[in-house]
Amino acid sequence: MRTRYQLSKKAEREANTIVGLHEKGRFDSVSFRTIPEETWLKSTQDFMHFESRKSTLKEILDALSNRNFNMIGVYGMGGIGKTTLVEEVGRQAKENNLFEKFISSRVSQTRQIKNIQGEIAEKIGLELAEQSHETVRAGRLLERLKKEKKILI
Repeated sequence: MRTRYQLSKKAEREANTIVGLHEKGRFDSVSFRTIPEETWLKSTQDFMHFESRKSTLKEILDALSNRNFNMIGVYGMGGIGKTTLVEEVGRQAKENNLFEKFISSRVSQTRQIKNIQGEIAEKIGLELAEQSHETVRAGRLLERLKKEKKILI
């Protein structure tokens, strides 16, 4: 059986160890998880430069350069190259330094709002509570997006 003296000496040693570990655990800075860059911004393989696409691409890039526009929609039948066109717009907008951050999310006819919100939030480093209502999530997402200087979604 240990004496009180032995237990107090052991407690003192452990306390000193804890103090030492606490001192070692002080950091000058904290890093945050990096947000990976969109992979589609790296390749232009899928984009074919048809004359009709060139003019549409130019119109979209001109509209993005114009400060009077804050939203541009691309729509049409499935399979005609909307996603590929938007990816090329993102690549060229990045090359031309029109935006600081780019986020892409595919929206289908049976859109899942929470999934889209979650995808965008993840790409800007925001955690959204899964069980919160869509409007609450939208509000938090909007507030976070307002903090970005120039973002293309």
